[in-house]
Amino acid sequence: MTYEEALAFFYSLVNYERKPPVAGTMRREVTLERVRELAAKIGNPERTLTCIHVAGTKGKGSTCAFSESILRAHGLKTGLYTSPHLVDIRERIQIGGKLIDKRLFSRITGRLAPLIEPRREDPDRRATYFETLTHLAFLAFGETKVEVAVVEVGMGGRLDATNIVTPKVSVITPIGIDHVQQLGDTIPKIAWEKAGIIKPGITVVANPGPPEAVEVMKRVAKERSAPILLLGVDFVPRDAKNGSLSVELKWNGQKITGLRPPLVGRHQRQNAATAIAAVAVFLESIGRKLDPEAVRKGVSTTRWEGRIQKAGDDPPTYLDGAHNVQSLTALIATMRELHPKKPLVIAFGCAADKDVAGMLSVLRKEAAEIVFTRSTLPRALTPEELVEAFKGTDNPPYSTASPSVAAYNEVREKASARSGVAVITGSLYIVGEILEFLAKRRRQKK
Repeated sequence: MTYEEALAFFYSLVNYERKPPVAGTMRREVTLERVRELAAKIGNPERTLTCIHVAGTKGKGSTCAFSESILRAHGLKTGLYTSPHLVDIRERIQIGGKLIDKRLFSRITGRLAPLIEPRREDPDRRATYFETLTHLAFLAFGETKVEVAVVEVGMGGRLDATNIVTPKVSVITPIGIDHVQQLGDTIPKIAWEKAGIIKPGITVVANPGPPEAVEVMKRVAKERSAPILLLGVDFVPRDAKNGSLSVELKWNGQKITGLRPPLVGRHQRQNAATAIAAVAVFLESIGRKLDPEAVRKGVSTTRWEGRIQKAGDDPPTYLDGAHNVQSLTALIATMRELHPKKPLVIAFGCAADKDVAGMLSVLRKEAAEIVFTRSTLPRALTPEELVEAFKGTDNPPYSTASPSVAAYNEVREKASARSGVAVITGSLYIVGEILEFLAKRRRQKK
């Protein structure tokens, strides 16, 4: 199978017409059994995988990126499985800090395809895009003999395809309202789904955010006899006067100082601290201890595109994949810190399954002007649908522009006219489209 054929196979698995399961139903139980059934047919590669498993509503991708970089700085051969990708599907599966080789990707896809094809017509047995990619990642990590893989949950936790692993440490990042149809419409309901990755006796490192989420995590951890380490209690990040970060690990007395996370925003400093605690627990499980210099190197060299990523000057322009109220609030707080006196002109688009009303409420209060747009994702809301949801009194000026590249150009023009800051957000798919456009433009200039 060629790489082009492998890509075509994966995209043929995408089915946006298929309705997702509703929170509280048993339909997802079938899905997880389907994942286990296929895993058995390929030799259960997840059973030999040494990993860190990460769930949460926001910050889980960044926490994964920090964790992988710190582990690699300790001399370990790493795997990293995340979603979604921005430009290249291979971003989701990285080995040793590099995208999976096209030949390996194609060869494993060729192995999986004959097992997937006969199931296409059976809705209860048809493997999804994400499930198939998860199996590919586990096989690739096994074949390349990674020493530790950092595995990000796709959605939820309890019934996510990745939840067939037994990790060395489970990680929970902040919980918020997202994917309400699948996970529930309250923080406790969503937290319970995320807590589904907690395994009996396996340590949990958690920064779950709201008090009601903390209570759920503590209760589930107790029920499963899983030690739980909480941010602010068991691992404590502190800002130094010189702008660096230190993290104190209360349970073992270690304190790592002089940390300089390259990802901007106070929430990223918490993500870095969570990653450090997770790596510490992992290393302790294999008889090793954190090396402060390796931690500093790993943190400082972490790269994670599309998260408050500066994409231009004159006007200052930022890309961020914030797709829930908490992430959008954190993004705007960071913009206020970086550019306290400049108005924010925001291009915004999101998918239909997000907390649209909540995010529009944030924009209504914080944006000087808004350009509504959309990605090419089929389930993305149209600019007109967003305008209809936004209509009301005391709104800032707004307009529409599509595709997302047109919105990028328009928001920069409007920000320049206001001597403000241009921000493109609401969807990682929009960010990916802009990054692809910018990369293509750079190539054309060479």
